Amino acid sequence: MLKRTPKVDAIVETPQGQGIVVQVNLLKGMVKVKLDNEQITDIVDYSVNDIRIVKDAEKKPDLEDKELEELKILED
Repeated sequence: MLKRTPKVDAIVETPQGQGIVVQVNLLKGMVKVKLDNEQITDIVDYSVNDIRIVKDAEKKPDLEDKELEELKILED
């Protein structure tokens, strides 16, 4: 189930069109998706089986912005 469940901020294809995952409930196998559709702008619940991952969310670094800036300075 973990492999098939998209992460928050992933882009998914739903029966009503594409949207962005805003919440995940692994135990229930459900996700809340904010639809990116001109006709529908609601947040809708979907079963993981009813959606397809278009682009998974990018992994965010665990470092704070200040730490990232300091690392970039060191790289130069």
